[in-house]
Amino acid sequence: MKVGVIKCDRYQKDLLKDALTRSVGLLGGFENIIEPDDKVLLKPNLLLAAKPDRAVTTHPLFLEACIEIISQHIPVGNITIADSPGAGIAYTAEKLNKVYRQTGIMDVAQKTGCVLNQDPGYQTVALKEGKAIKKIDVINPALEADKIINLCKWKTHTLTTMTGAVKNMFGVVPGFSKVGHHLRFTSVEAFTQMLVDIACHMKPALSIMDGILGMEGEGPGMKGTPRHIGLVLASTDCLAMDAVVAKLMGLDTESLPLLRLEGVPAFDDIQLRGEISPEYVIKDFILPTTAGRKQVMENRFANKYLMPLAKTLLNPYPVTDQATCTLCGTCQKVCPHQAIKIRGKQVKFDYRRCLRCFCCSELCPEGAVSIKYKWLANLLLNKAGWGGKRKALKHSEND
Repeated sequence: MKVGVIKCDRYQKDLLKDALTRSVGLLGGFENIIEPDDKVLLKPNLLLAAKPDRAVTTHPLFLEACIEIISQHIPVGNITIADSPGAGIAYTAEKLNKVYRQTGIMDVAQKTGCVLNQDPGYQTVALKEGKAIKKIDVINPALEADKIINLCKWKTHTLTTMTGAVKNMFGVVPGFSKVGHHLRFTSVEAFTQMLVDIACHMKPALSIMDGILGMEGEGPGMKGTPRHIGLVLASTDCLAMDAVVAKLMGLDTESLPLLRLEGVPAFDDIQLRGEISPEYVIKDFILPTTAGRKQVMENRFANKYLMPLAKTLLNPYPVTDQATCTLCGTCQKVCPHQAIKIRGKQVKFDYRRCLRCFCCSELCPEGAVSIKYKWLANLLLNKAGWGGKRKALKHSEND
């Protein structure tokens, strides 16, 4: 379990190619991962149609630099870019192309000559070793590839606290099939185990994280806040990659369910290579407001003394900024439990049905859905400091 870490301050082609070559070189190099006749799938994070400076998706220059390196080892026609965006985006060629254009990925494909997936097909496959799930739908490009290179993005996530190499592999599940998993796995722990099952089954040959411009706060969508990180990370092990990123974000086993699962390596058991030092741990990194939810609900005082009705007050809930909302209906379409309705000129939530999966916040194209707490949770999370929220420092683009 090795993770290579290289510093890279900005999205400049020569710097990116150097950082990618060196980070993967710490693992043995691309030549020891890719065979000459391989068909390679590049799996970026293409959550939704967002511009690169929003840090929602893998940066197009990051992807372009990776393609130029890989094409030194295999024909560029053997390289395919594919992802299934968030659950609110239908897995059709039309919807995919909208995401490709807005994120800059279409320009990359045209410039490099690689294949840009237009195939909306998928197949159902068995996960015999899965602990939470035994069968999933998988998009065709992921099944047809000899090797998958997982180009994940450094981001926070309102449901899973962070999204990295493991969560990015959820993108092999097509479109609205993701909604069914949110409905089935209603606890964060069960949902996280399902993500690990998928990542371990798909077994990407290599994961490389775009950690140059990352995201903190209410990620992973438009509500999150871009933050300069300045790192590129590489590993052949998804779980090791995420364990290292969690450490750098300042997360621990109490705040990240992933780290508590069986099979996830402890940070001290991972071989860190490259430009890594203690000051890379971001002490003021801002987590989602939902990051403290599990600690609050498992707190002994809360369990012993607060009535069940009071416990419900600790759960976060989605709200809409009506001034920003365009009534596009995305939140209503993606809600796995049909807890959202548009009535007149307002979005209405049925909180009794709401699963708190936060698909609505994650996939709102305007960033109009926020996650909030009622007064009791605000008291415990903010005043008592149980939420893990830290103050932010202002950063310039050239930090």
